Amino acid sequence: MISFFEYRYFRSRADTCALPGLKLGVSICISAAASGCGGTGGNEPVVVAPVTNYATFSEIQVDSTILTDAFVDSNGTPILPRSLESELPTTGAATFSGFVVASTEGEGLIGQVSIAASFSGATLDGTAWNFIHESNGEYTGTLAGTGIIRSDATGDVPQISITLEGDLANNGSTFPTMMAFEGYFLGSDLVAIGGNADGFVGDHFATGIFAAEQ
Repeated sequence: MISFFEYRYFRSRADTCALPGLKLGVSICISAAASGCGGTGGNEPVVVAPVTNYATFSEIQVDSTILTDAFVDSNGTPILPRSLESELPTTGAATFSGFVVASTEGEGLIGQVSIAASFSGATLDGTAWNFIHESNGEYTGTLAGTGIIRSDATGDVPQISITLEGDLANNGSTFPTMMAFEGYFLGSDLVAIGGNADGFVGDHFATGIFAAEQ
């Protein structure tokens, strides 16, 4: 396990090579508090110490890029095998915390996300906040919503579906916002989730990917 100081060093190094073309993506670090949830299997998190509230676009971009790149490609296709139905828990709960990374009108908009999964109820509850725009700075407001877990999904049918909605405000303007995430649990021990994300920020379409670690 790397130390906090090593982690900050790698983050500062990554600041020098930020990716130029952002797509919508969600990176959701999972902080699991689950009984019968499959466990973490001793996996070390990709993002060791995410910041409570990121202050700059470049700072939040570093962590969201590191996490997303670990689990899905640029099209949202998972890098790891999707979890089998027999590997998904039927009891317990977990809280997923991390990032949403969007591109609207060709510019990046990144926020933080928290999603609570109930495996016994096959339901999801989520929020997203602390949005920072590539050029315009902070967007205030919170998105919230519910979703479902399809443990028996096969083929291309997503195992995870959740839609978050709300108003984001920036520079005196308010933007009704909706983001819908669909994806899969990844690995035999549910080490991550990932897939595609689509939505609107005001009148502007946003599309891309999401990823999350446990």
